[in-house]
Amino acid sequence: MMLAIGIILFAISEADDSFWLSWGGLMLVILGINFLIAPTWVLEEMKKNSGKGKKKSSSQRNNRSICSIGKDHDDFYHKNYDDMAEFLKSRGFRNVVTKPERKELFDTEGAIKGISVAGNTEFSEDDEFDVDTKILIRYYTRKH
Repeated sequence: MMLAIGIILFAISEADDSFWLSWGGLMLVILGINFLIAPTWVLEEMKKNSGKGKKKSSSQRNNRSICSIGKDHDDFYHKNYDDMAEFLKSRGFRNVVTKPERKELFDTEGAIKGISVAGNTEFSEDDEFDVDTKILIRYYTRKH
């Protein structure tokens, strides 16, 4: 609707007409196109992320190869990477990988810089993942 109104306003305005009428119509055209494109982009992103971990159905929960992560993603940051890797292994995860990152002046040695579970950097403590899901823990260190 906005697209149609914008095209009409832009088309009916002449060079001598009000500056705001012609440019207002152009802005409505741009907004209308944006509203046409944005929903398709959002759907593509949702499809792309739909297979990545996250909560499993009740039939999958009965399978012993599913574990809950146990902590919110924010609870991992700035904790010792080795302690958190052991925590995840004790919950049953088998593919916990640690990766050192260069430590800057105010960073704490061994503190977690970032964590991703099946490519997801945001998750809650109730989220469940397969035990073989890759969990990548990036931590600060001088030895890089």
